[in-house]
Amino acid sequence: MSNIPDILGRDMTAFIKDTHDLATAIRTRRKRLKMTQAYLASMMGVSRQLIGELEKGMPGVNVGLALDVCRELGLKLGYEDASDDQTA
Repeated sequence: MSNIPDILGRDMTAFIKDTHDLATAIRTRRKRLKMTQAYLASMMGVSRQLIGELEKGMPGVNVGLALDVCRELGLKLGYEDASDDQTA
């Protein structure tokens, strides 16, 4: 599993800048929990293919599903206003 980019902190908070980061965070967390895509899909009531698409960051995947999967995996997503990062 060392080839998986580690974007998750110890508290499982992921800093998400785009769909690729979200997909990576979900895949990394699922693998840390030693869960297969098929098992996660059965827990969520969706197909394994849909979980695969979510983990690839494919456009068109339901945002609600992505948030539900994050919640099920224990990922905490937060919001930070970019205007808070003021540079002079």
